[in-house]
Amino acid sequence: TLNGSFGAAVVADGTGILLNNEMDDFTQKPGVPNLYGLVQGEANAIVPKKTPLSSMSPTIVARDGKPFMVIGSPGGSRIITITLEAIVNVVDHGMNIQEAIDAPRIHHQWLPDTVYIEPFGLSPDTEKLLAS
Repeated sequence: TLNGSFGAAVVADGTGILLNNEMDDFTQKPGVPNLYGLVQGEANAIVPKKTPLSSMSPTIVARDGKPFMVIGSPGGSRIITITLEAIVNVVDHGMNIQEAIDAPRIHHQWLPDTVYIEPFGLSPDTEKLLAS
């Protein structure tokens, strides 16, 4: 996965493959926002042999004990929200997978304490109610 445009901006000789800059997924300084404005704590600090926190969440949904849906998504810190909302749209709201993917999304990161609402994600009256 690449964080930011063109990852580390380094191409492995003879391959044409961009090297990633996944180190940004670690906390460089607890409490200080990273490249995407996300604030992390000491638990995700850079230490030897450690894997950084990741939102990657490939998911298999079963129905009656059999695979019903296999889903995953790009989207950085929003991956978990995107995946859950798509599953809920299919399972609970009867959408087909394309409708579920195309549906507007809402995301709250926790830190920073900001709610992201895609256009038409909520009705204006619901947005006002939540803001009050």
